[in-house]
Amino acid sequence: MEVMLFPFYDYLWFYAGFLVFVLLILALDLGVFHRQAHEVSLREATGWSVVWITLAMLFNFGFYFFAHHALANDPRLLAIPGFDPSVAARQAAGFDLVIVETSGIGQGDAAIVPHVDIPMYVMTPEFGAASQLEKIDMLDFAEFVAINKFDRKGSMDALRDVAKQVQRNREAWTLK
Repeated sequence: MEVMLFPFYDYLWFYAGFLVFVLLILALDLGVFHRQAHEVSLREATGWSVVWITLAMLFNFGFYFFAHHALANDPRLLAIPGFDPSVAARQAAGFDLVIVETSGIGQGDAAIVPHVDIPMYVMTPEFGAASQLEKIDMLDFAEFVAINKFDRKGSMDALRDVAKQVQRNREAWTLK
């Protein structure tokens, strides 16, 4: 199934706006900034290079955020079997590592697992009674469990309780 990402007829306003913007910048550069022919110094060339490169980078960042928003909700892409917007965004951006943080709501935060390569659960030592650990789904799915603010009182107890719960959840018993 072939999908055209930015079809001309759907984004005519964008193509027209971009063309007008480029022509406006060109007219401004040639008609206002450089009306008089003169020898360009290294300082002036560097300054103008910084201006135009910065402008290009701002456009690139703006387009990235626009595309990230538009493509994640595009029904044409979502109709493709196996299409995952988060994976596509990561691949398109060329990132090797993307950190995704959930709101930490406890029982429902395991829904993030299919969207990440390495699930990790970060918690504080003040999670309550050890029996509360049984309700934390992420302990079943996380490859790493980190206890944040480990300098606080009760951190070693939390480490012991979490290690025991992970061992129970995974049935990782050792025989003596």
